[in-house]
Amino acid sequence: MKKKKQKKEEKQNQPDLQQPQEKKKYPWWFYAVGFSLPVIFLLLLEAGLRLFNYGREYEVFSELSEVYPGMLFLNPDITHKYFVNLESPPGTIPDGFYREKKPNTFRVFVLGESSTAGWPYVPNASFPRYIRRKLQKLYINHHVEVINLGVSAISSYTILDFAKAAAEHDPDLVLVYTGHNEYYGALGAGSTQSLGASRWFINTMLSLQEYKTVQLLQNSIKGIWSAAASFGDDAKGTTNETLMARMIGESLIPYGSPVYENGKEQFRGNLEDILEVFREKQIPVILSSVASNLKDLPPFIPGDTSDENSAGRIYASAGEKLSAGDTAAALKLYSRARDLDPLRFRASSDMNQIIRDISKKSNTPFVDAESELNRIAEAGITGADLMTDHLHPNIRGYSYIGELFFEKMKELSYLPGKEIPPADIEKAIDSILADDFPFTPLDSVIADLRLRILLGGYPFVPRGEPNLLVKNFVRKNRIDSLAAEVVDRIILWEDAHYRMAEYYLQRGDIYSAEKEIRALVQDRPQNKSNYEQAARMFIEAGMYDDAMRYLVPIHKLGPTEYSYKWMGAIYLQQGVYKRAVDYLSGALKFNQQDPQVWYNLAGAYYYNGRNQEAIDAVKRCIQIDPQNTAAKSFYIQLSQITGLK
Repeated sequence: MKKKKQKKEEKQNQPDLQQPQEKKKYPWWFYAVGFSLPVIFLLLLEAGLRLFNYGREYEVFSELSEVYPGMLFLNPDITHKYFVNLESPPGTIPDGFYREKKPNTFRVFVLGESSTAGWPYVPNASFPRYIRRKLQKLYINHHVEVINLGVSAISSYTILDFAKAAAEHDPDLVLVYTGHNEYYGALGAGSTQSLGASRWFINTMLSLQEYKTVQLLQNSIKGIWSAAASFGDDAKGTTNETLMARMIGESLIPYGSPVYENGKEQFRGNLEDILEVFREKQIPVILSSVASNLKDLPPFIPGDTSDENSAGRIYASAGEKLSAGDTAAALKLYSRARDLDPLRFRASSDMNQIIRDISKKSNTPFVDAESELNRIAEAGITGADLMTDHLHPNIRGYSYIGELFFEKMKELSYLPGKEIPPADIEKAIDSILADDFPFTPLDSVIADLRLRILLGGYPFVPRGEPNLLVKNFVRKNRIDSLAAEVVDRIILWEDAHYRMAEYYLQRGDIYSAEKEIRALVQDRPQNKSNYEQAARMFIEAGMYDDAMRYLVPIHKLGPTEYSYKWMGAIYLQQGVYKRAVDYLSGALKFNQQDPQVWYNLAGAYYYNGRNQEAIDAVKRCIQIDPQNTAAKSFYIQLSQITGLK
């Protein structure tokens, strides 16, 4: 009986395995620490990556070097943000502006793609440079800044990024020429660099790329993919592809397809956001439609030409209408053929209509470049007389687009001064600008080679075929050789112009040499060394008035020993003796040991009637350079004339 009771008690004391045990509760800080650890790890990783300067800085504008103190430029690294999978993304144009806007400054930002950049030409041939040169000639008492933010192969996502940054730097006006790259441009709807169709997701990803941790993750994934590709066939034979070919992939986009509609909507949304950025800060904007080669570029993918609705058949019908003299019907058909081409490198009519609709809806001034280029084209339809390829204008075309924007600026009084220049003055300035166009035969051959690379490759010829246009290029002279080295990135564009200047100088052709340097001066107007190079050429040739044209800008940018010394010497030679004293004395603030400055200063003092100072200056020259016979002779003459020693 006792045993049974004992067993019963033991059984009662045993835990009931069927009953769930009460869950242990952890303190609140346990969960806080668990949540915080990954965050702390990421913060420490981000801090470490920044400490060791990992990755790239993606601010839109940055300082380039000490050569341009206080100036900002479009960040040369910024394109890596949008072309994640390209080792060598497109470059930026070094148009600078002052971080602190100077008084009397008129600042214009120009947003767009390769057509805004001026491709295939160097930036001096672009329409923003045309506008800058004209404004500088017409408004000489203003500091004019026209900053070209055009970059090849970007889409409206990049332009929206640039717009946000540009709005923070107090522009007086913004010009926008964009619309061609919404499918194959970086992050475009059909691009190899696409991140999908969600604008919110793409813009969020762009914002996150400011963080070095995200860059580390991207680079790691990129490295893995590159390693995997190296074992397959995909990596072979791609190095000679143009940027245009690499951005396409295998993507054909039929008219009205989902991807086509995505491209339209991303463009509409981004363009509206771009205008809103500037509207909030009350910054005026001028929009433009975009032009393309309608008449002389058949559809890349013509389709079945036996089908009356194919792009190829419609293009052929357009030619027939044009031959029959029906230009209006031909224009509609050429436009339709372009719109139906599923290889979407040219903005369709829908894109230009979006620009027109948004312009009207937002009351934004509008320039119809597409219609205006058709109007001035030889056949009434834009073709090879205004275009170099499928959409990039030639020099005449770019100049005309620049003039269209300028005329709209005049109409709206968006100019440095309130006064509108008289017609006769403007006509005279146009003539001067045409004569002084900063573009040399070297630049022309560079453009020709770039076009050969493009037009001799896919999609202008079947994929995989050799580029016969490049293969057949023959280097006939020094210009051809230097141009090829520039295009092949063996030498810099600036170095090629310097070499051509030296080449002309050796042959006594100083004006051709000056034109090479003038191209550099117009491209980098804040770089003093270019002005010094031009001034030195004329000084050595004894052409002092010409030298002065380059010395004065140096002095305006910031006086140097060189500018003081040579402006003083030239004023002495011209008989402007008081100025000669002022400038030569300024040179001594930089360097007290230049005997030539002391010698010239002695002459300037003498002609100003300051005889004792003249004697002291020439004695200082002899002290520094005891073998200077000219100074010794001058000292003897001064002593005899003045009786001073």
